[in-house]
Amino acid sequence: LWIGTFAEGLYRYDMASGAVRHFRCQADSSNGLSGNSITCLLEDTNGYLWIGTINRGLNRYDPRNERFMHYNYQLDQPGSIAGNTVWSAAQDAGRGLWFGTNGGLSYYDAAQNCFRNFTTQDGLPGNMIFSILPDTLGNLWLGTGRGLVCFNSTNYSVKIYDTGDGLLNTEFVQGACFKDQNGTFYFGGNHGVTFFNPVNISKSKT
Repeated sequence: LWIGTFAEGLYRYDMASGAVRHFRCQADSSNGLSGNSITCLLEDTNGYLWIGTINRGLNRYDPRNERFMHYNYQLDQPGSIAGNTVWSAAQDAGRGLWFGTNGGLSYYDAAQNCFRNFTTQDGLPGNMIFSILPDTLGNLWLGTGRGLVCFNSTNYSVKIYDTGDGLLNTEFVQGACFKDQNGTFYFGGNHGVTFFNPVNISKSKT
């Protein structure tokens, strides 16, 4: 079990033995967390653990060799991640990795070890991506600071939903999202919870 904290780094709890291991940012070591304020955790299908932080970028931890890799936003590098605060992370049905940051949405290109970024210039209502849930239709549902977004991961089209579509609010809360066993999505916002089934919404729009 992995546990991310706000200021004390990352913990790994072995549920069988009860052993606890603590990972922290260490200024004198390149092999460690880039920061101690953890915002999101994602274990992908290859066994890597992705760790988002506040202001310190994205980390990838390989438990097989216990090595960390750091990814940071760099203004002069187009292939860097969109922002250094990584609010959310998700893996889609095609095993693609997506990260919501304070600078937009980032897709990780594993073959090139770089990122493709999507921002307001690509149709997003805002660059704060607080939560991500992939559906079964090839879309990513994004809780942002300016509405709920249906982002198609194939053609990169954007559909924005706001209070005119029945949302309680347009400002969503970091990490407040959940998919239940029936496929219903839940997104927490500053005025309550919005829930829906993406399949029904897609049908109503065709």
